Amino acid sequence: AYKRQARKYKRFLKRMSAVTGVNEGKKTRKILYDINEIYEPLSSIVLHNLPLPKGVTMRDMEVMRQLADWNYHHQFRGKEMGRLTGGPFVGEVIKRFANFIDKRGKARKFYLYSGHQRTLLGLEAALGIETVRTKGPLLDGRVPALGSHYDFELHEVKKGDFSVKLKFVDGDNETTIRVPGCNSDMCGLEQFRKATAAVVPKDWRAECSS
Repeated sequence: AYKRQARKYKRFLKRMSAVTGVNEGKKTRKILYDINEIYEPLSSIVLHNLPLPKGVTMRDMEVMRQLADWNYHHQFRGKEMGRLTGGPFVGEVIKRFANFIDKRGKARKFYLYSGHQRTLLGLEAALGIETVRTKGPLLDGRVPALGSHYDFELHEVKKGDFSVKLKFVDGDNETTIRVPGCNSDMCGLEQFRKATAAVVPKDWRAECSS
């Protein structure tokens, strides 16, 4: 797939690599695989209303956006990739929730994790929710926008009964996401644990190296 796509966009990829100096002189499929290393810094420049480098146009940016989305589409494909890239974080969330319930008033109530688009795409692949490869109402087949994030909320719906709510937040827009395997948007903690059990690796390093 990378060879075919690289052949199709060979002239464009070579030009962008030469203009930016990223992977200059490398094979076109290598440039394609790392196209996000060119596109994402330049998209930040556009976001902050700064001028693009000489030789890069807004039309070039649109082509790179499409290639960057395509690239992520292929990098985060399949359940195994989701397990290895996003699964450990799902396990981290469950561990934090269990710790809060055990310690109650003495446990921290809020954790903030900073990551990148790859972090979110790995998480989405692990949970089986909408991603760059699924074209739905939330992202429309796009890589998550800069600054967007997921909120995992633990709610005590009644005494001793806890549920998980997952939200995707992009600027002022907030969308509740139902995790596959859950019966509703407010997913019982034990149900959430069972729904995600298969994607939380027991030994991440061993699985990655096997």
